Amino acid sequence: MNGTSHEREDAMTTDPTQLSERARKERWAPVLDRWLGVHHGLRIAGEVEQRRGIDRVVTTTDGRTLGLQYRCDERAHHSGHVFVEALRGDAAPALATGAEWVLYLVAPRKLLAFRVARLEGALPQWSRRYRVRSGSAGTLGVVVPTPVAETVAEHVLRLDQPPGAPFLTEDSRP
Repeated sequence: MNGTSHEREDAMTTDPTQLSERARKERWAPVLDRWLGVHHGLRIAGEVEQRRGIDRVVTTTDGRTLGLQYRCDERAHHSGHVFVEALRGDAAPALATGAEWVLYLVAPRKLLAFRVARLEGALPQWSRRYRVRSGSAGTLGVVVPTPVAETVAEHVLRLDQPPGAPFLTEDSRP
């Protein structure tokens, strides 16, 4: 490593000393829960749902339920990159979740709300274009510039502003 700024940013993004994903979720989940609870009925996922990669279940204004996976990144704000973890396999990269939405918190204030199908659709191109890094338990992830990830997000929101209206729906942009 020659110490370029880009390499230092990568080192911050993949710093092994940062909190585990589980610890970050435990730290930030109450903040997300309070913020989402303004407009959405919300409950903690049950054991079976959690095994499918679902952290919360939201009830939409029309009474449907949608699974949410929370992802929390405390380094992305400074590094300018998000780490999108994907399953390792012979096929195209895929997310390890049964949720309909991935809510990616760029702590402390920015929230990227991804429809899973749309995020999965971006993974093959991202894995060819950006750095692929090892994750935990046989997974890989792609280190993507935050502005690029924002173009795939259904919504880019700020936690320091209340949500203007319910935004998690089944019929959002494909």
